[in-house]
Amino acid sequence: MKKVLLLLTLTSISFVWAQGEPGYDEYLEAEYSSHNDASSSDSVIDEIISTEPIIIGSIIGSETEEVQQDNNQEMDMTASIEAKFLKTAKSLNIPLWYRWKEFSFNAAIPYIYEKKKATGFTSDMQEAIYTKTSGLGDISIGASYGRYMEEWNTYLDSNISVKLPTGDEENTEKDDDGIEQTIPLGSGTTDISLGVSGFYFMNEFTFKGNLLYKMNGSKTFKNNYIDPVTYVSEDEDGNIGDIFIFTAGADYRLPYRFTVGANIIYGMKFADDFDKSGDAKNGLSFMDILPAVKYSISLFEFVAGAKIPVITELETYGDTSITSKDIQETRSFAFFFRTNYRIF
Repeated sequence: MKKVLLLLTLTSISFVWAQGEPGYDEYLEAEYSSHNDASSSDSVIDEIISTEPIIIGSIIGSETEEVQQDNNQEMDMTASIEAKFLKTAKSLNIPLWYRWKEFSFNAAIPYIYEKKKATGFTSDMQEAIYTKTSGLGDISIGASYGRYMEEWNTYLDSNISVKLPTGDEENTEKDDDGIEQTIPLGSGTTDISLGVSGFYFMNEFTFKGNLLYKMNGSKTFKNNYIDPVTYVSEDEDGNIGDIFIFTAGADYRLPYRFTVGANIIYGMKFADDFDKSGDAKNGLSFMDILPAVKYSISLFEFVAGAKIPVITELETYGDTSITSKDIQETRSFAFFFRTNYRIF
C-alpha cells in the first residue's frame, strides 16, 4: 500500500511538471501575465483560503478509522507537499501545521521550480522569448485560534500570518543575448495577513466562507522614477498595494472517502503607493472559481484542484493605453496537486 501511495504522489507531481510550454500569440499577453498571476496567486493567500484547519476532518467524521480513533487527542500535526503549475511559474510548497487544543501554528516553505519572464519577442512579434530562473521563495509563518460550537454545527477560526522576505528580490539571470534580467523570487517585503473563517456542517455538506486582508510592506523599486528635470532614473520607495479576499464555497462528501467541492474567490489588489510619483495605477480586481476533489486513505489525504479565472479588471497601467479587456486572459489557469500526511 505504501508503494502505491508513493507512486500516486510522484505520478501526480510529474504530471504537473510535464505540462507543455504555453505558447503565446501576442507579446502583450506574455508581458503582463507575470504581474497579474503574482497579484492574484499569492502563495500565502492561497495557503490560507484553500486549506482547511486540520481539526475539520475529525469534526465531520469523513476521515478514516485510523484518524477517527484519535478524535479526542489534544494535539496533532500535518505535513503536506503541493505542486502548482501556472503559465509563468511552476512551484512546490511545503506546508506544516501543528495543533494544540484550540490553537494552531503553521509554516509554508515555497520553492520555485521554474519562473519565467518575457524578456523579448520574435521578429514577427508572435511569440515571446523567455528567461527562466528557480530558487527559494518567501517563507511564511502563522498562528490561528479555532473553536467548534457543537450546538450550532459551526466551526470558527481566526488566523494571522507573516510572510518573510526570504526569496531573492534582486535575483538575476542572463537572457539569450547575455543581458542580466531581474526575475525576483520574492517580493522583498514583510507582509501581514489577517483572516477569519467559518464552517457550517449539514449532513454531507460543509459550507464555508473566508475573509482575508493582507497588508503588504514597503520596498525600494530600482530605477522606477525618472526625474522630470534631469531625466535620470532614480530609485523610488513605495508600499505594495494591500490585498482583500472574500471566498465562499461548499464541499459534499461522497461514498468511498471522496469529497468534491468548489470555492468562489473575489479579490482586490489595491494600487501601489510611491513616494515620488504617487501615480501608480496597477490595482487589480478579480474573481476565480476553485474546484477540488479529495480522497482520504489511512493517514493520507490527496487533493487535486484548479484555479479558474473568471473576471479580471485592471486599472489603467500608468500611461499605457492597455485596458482590462486587452489583458483579460493574462491571468492563467492554475492546476495544483497536494498530499497531506497526518504525522500524529
